[in-house]
Amino acid sequence: SSAVAAAATAFIIGTSPQFWSPAGLPSSRAYSVAVGTKLVFQYSVNHNLYLLPSMAALDNCDFSEATQLAGEGQGGGEGDNPPNLYEAVTVATGTLYLACQKSTHCRMGHRIKITVVSRRERLDSSPAALGRP
Repeated sequence: SSAVAAAATAFIIGTSPQFWSPAGLPSSRAYSVAVGTKLVFQYSVNHNLYLLPSMAALDNCDFSEATQLAGEGQGGGEGDNPPNLYEAVTVATGTLYLACQKSTHCRMGHRIKITVVSRRERLDSSPAALGRP
């Protein structure tokens, strides 16, 4: 969409080469981003991406009321490494609960919580805004 293309900041979930996988995620399993940030999920054919309705659903890996955002055959990635790409722009403050529904992946830690804050909150909490280097 045009919102994805126009997003000012891209935030890649996870680290190379694993990205959206348990090995690529931070141990805290949590991120904070500002409204308007483009979330970028890069992943293999062994994973998918679901939005869960609550922290309880995330904690329990309960996908009964979850919404699939991207499947194993999403495509759009860089060839085979990784082959799948999903991008979405955060448009409102709140909390997103995301997980992989494949097999036991969620229970093995393939899940994250993303807190979306206003641009002002994000600026105010930056080290520079707090007078720290």
